[in-house]
Amino acid sequence: MQFHLHGPQAGIITTSDYTSAKIQDIYPDRIWKELEKNNVVVIAGFQGMNDKKDITTLGREGSDTTAVAISAALNQKECYIYTDIDGIYDKDPHKYTDAKKIHHLSYDEMETLANNGANVLHNRCIKIAKKYQIKIIVSSSFEEKEGSMVSLLGTD
Repeated sequence: MQFHLHGPQAGIITTSDYTSAKIQDIYPDRIWKELEKNNVVVIAGFQGMNDKKDITTLGREGSDTTAVAISAALNQKECYIYTDIDGIYDKDPHKYTDAKKIHHLSYDEMETLANNGANVLHNRCIKIAKKYQIKIIVSSSFEEKEGSMVSLLGTD
């Protein structure tokens, strides 16, 4: 059975910076309770709750940041991000036919790409993954192709 939670229901606590809030903590008790019942837990990304119990949003790529932060809160070692492209490229494959897929990247390499405007993963997402050593696998939602992995050394 699927069980759906909004960010606040999933225990995501953020700052009060509306449209650009940062995750401060996650209390995953409710997530764990549903997983223990063998439910598939679907969590709305991009949102949380501040200390006044107001709903906040994380801004650009907030869903990816949510996914990696939830992975960290659940002590997971991998996080799969499904998107409209089949991995991470050296340039936008929608604009450039000669774009080359990068199969393995380190956190630092991906963070540099994100800071230089790559819209695949937000740098906040990468910082969380690096801090908790969570491998991020970026793959296509539409095609069964090998994706790209972001990890400590880019190859593990």
